[in-house]
Amino acid sequence: MWNWWNAMYKADPKFEWKTPIEFYGKAMDQFDEPVAGAKVTLMWSAMGGTQGKEELTDSDGTFSLKGAQGKGVSVEILKNGYLRTNRAYGSFEYAAFFEDNFHVPDPSKPVIFRLQKLTDAEPMYKYLPTGRVLLDGTPLMLNIATGKVGAGDVAFSIILGKDRGAVGPDYTLNIKGTGGAAFAPSDEEFLFSAPEAGYKPELTVTQVASDPKYSIAQKLRFYVKTSAGKYAAVEVEIDLRETTKNAGFFAIIYYNPSGSRNLEFDQRQWLNP
Repeated sequence: MWNWWNAMYKADPKFEWKTPIEFYGKAMDQFDEPVAGAKVTLMWSAMGGTQGKEELTDSDGTFSLKGAQGKGVSVEILKNGYLRTNRAYGSFEYAAFFEDNFHVPDPSKPVIFRLQKLTDAEPMYKYLPTGRVLLDGTPLMLNIATGKVGAGDVAFSIILGKDRGAVGPDYTLNIKGTGGAAFAPSDEEFLFSAPEAGYKPELTVTQVASDPKYSIAQKLRFYVKTSAGKYAAVEVEIDLRETTKNAGFFAIIYYNPSGSRNLEFDQRQWLNP
């Protein structure tokens, strides 16, 4: 294969941009049911730039691309009433067989893309608060029920350590509930159902610059039970790369005002769009 690829490259250095592209895919939900009428966006790299097309999946969830030429193709699938999972998109290589994502199309074995069907969504608030966290231990307060920074039931604080590495400093990130608010970390792809128990009043992340797994930015996902006994799903990103005095703060909050532990969010029932 290497000899063939090298021979092709020597004969025409641009040959890889002329590789025939065929692609066969199928959209499925979490129940293994086909998703009909989903929008498929296909983009492929070709001579002179990127080309693309959009189409809808058939009644059996299938779609295809034929007659294209290029090095590779990217695919993304979306539909209202469904969430994009980490298997709802992908990139596929056609020219370089040694790449991990090298793809050989087979119409009898379409690539399966997964969408998460919304089945039990309730009216909820969605907030996108931003701010800065000082690096001297001063807390940034966040109100889960209103999404406002400045006062609330969750405090984010950062204290720097004594050492600094090539990438960044030692630091400790602390997240603390006030008035009874507590947290339940989760690695679920979708934070749809807050647990009944297992909440902790405080979360701490310590990073040592000399650790090979050190990260100067943190992405955390957890359920919150507020001081008022309501539930929310929260995703937080805190980044120390920008300055030496404070860290960037960005969050996504899905808050159910009913008190239900159901946190399945459908933008069609978004209370504050």
